[in-house]
Amino acid sequence: MQRGELSAVAIGQRTHSARNGTLLKRGVKRFVRLWLVLALLCSITTLYSQPLLLIFQDPAPPITHKDQPYDPNIDLKPYLVPFLEELRKVQVAWYRPDHPLVRSFAERRDLSEEQLKAPNSALRAQIARAWGATYVMTVRCTRPPEKSQYEYRILVWELGKRAPVWESEGFQQLATGAGRTDEIAALQTLGRTVAMRLDSELWGALPRVAESVKTPAAVAPPRDDTPPPIDPLPAGSKAAR
Repeated sequence: MQRGELSAVAIGQRTHSARNGTLLKRGVKRFVRLWLVLALLCSITTLYSQPLLLIFQDPAPPITHKDQPYDPNIDLKPYLVPFLEELRKVQVAWYRPDHPLVRSFAERRDLSEEQLKAPNSALRAQIARAWGATYVMTVRCTRPPEKSQYEYRILVWELGKRAPVWESEGFQQLATGAGRTDEIAALQTLGRTVAMRLDSELWGALPRVAESVKTPAAVAPPRDDTPPPIDPLPAGSKAAR
């Protein structure tokens, strides 16, 4: 074989190898893109298949303190919802009588404003079904007059079950530091503790959505000197939850 023929063969082999290398690179890129699309679709599917938790405020009745009306109720929403969302296991909705879904439901059932403002357990279940919820939570958090602690009671029902599937009640001491009390830190500690217990005690088997798909709002962490909430329920009650 002549030198020119050898050169032509070598050039052909290099061209063929380069073409194969290019095709291989394109194949790898397409595979990576397809994998990313499938991962995103799986994450979105998981997000929209997440169970919905609908939370109702369960306010305590007003009382009189030093001959003056006193409302002991504390709004726990800004201190509880961010930590529940941070779990990335359930979708979280807080009940509002003026929510469009609730207004539509009320018109169909001819419900009064008073019924929507303080729905009983049966009405809460009906609203939850209309909302598409899997779980219903009732939250009561109060601060007695001249007390340095909060009292709380939280119950969770799963629709279709007659008894609560999870409950907790107790006291949360206010954090103290530099001669003053820190109410926000105490409420954040309570919210974080409730979310962590739900994660381990009730929703341990639920999948966690990828953080890139659902990112919770940032919440300042509680202070380290905030005492944990006190749960006075006996061991037998806890085991039943």
